[in-house]
Amino acid sequence: MKSRSVPHQRGMALIAGLLLLLVVTILGIGMFRSFGMQARIAGNTREKQRALHAANDAQAYAEWWVSQPGGGNATLGSTCDKTVQVTNPATHITDPTLVQVCSNQLTASTVTLTNGPWTEAAKGNAVGFFYAPTGISISGSDPYAQVPMFYIAFLNGTYDKQSGTQINNYRIEASGYGGTTNTVAVVESTYQAQVTYTTQSSSSKFYSLTGP
Repeated sequence: MKSRSVPHQRGMALIAGLLLLLVVTILGIGMFRSFGMQARIAGNTREKQRALHAANDAQAYAEWWVSQPGGGNATLGSTCDKTVQVTNPATHITDPTLVQVCSNQLTASTVTLTNGPWTEAAKGNAVGFFYAPTGISISGSDPYAQVPMFYIAFLNGTYDKQSGTQINNYRIEASGYGGTTNTVAVVESTYQAQVTYTTQSSSSKFYSLTGP
């Protein structure tokens, strides 16, 4: 009776299986790393949007304040030399009477800094008005690193005696933070306020409606 020879096993199936497992493992690691990177990108985008939203809120409040009826806030301003908490941190109530137009400009190099507050150009004092819109807090769940701030600086003004209109231009800077001080947005606008006087409201200011 003839004996049947058994073919030699060279382990090709094992090697192929190991190679396939290695490829799958590499693909899996790459996918997890990609997911982690996408999560970080999404988180950074969210924080950027939060910071920009906070800065825009502060800017809008400053523009609203300057444009109040009667023109009482659209003044030439006075020197600003300190920081002011416009919103009470304890009660979250905003006091518009604490805001003012500043006659001195900001030091340009400090406007883009991420750590604020800003400094003014004359003596280098820390300046700025801290304002917390509804929903923005530096405590509790999902807090902001710092409440937004703004600065209203008088640029120039002209008076049209034909119409009795005072035209003042202002530069408004505002900044907002996300969840950390590494995420900050700074916005700037040039805002114009016009106040038309009449003989009833300011006879000393109004010259002539008909001509010089």
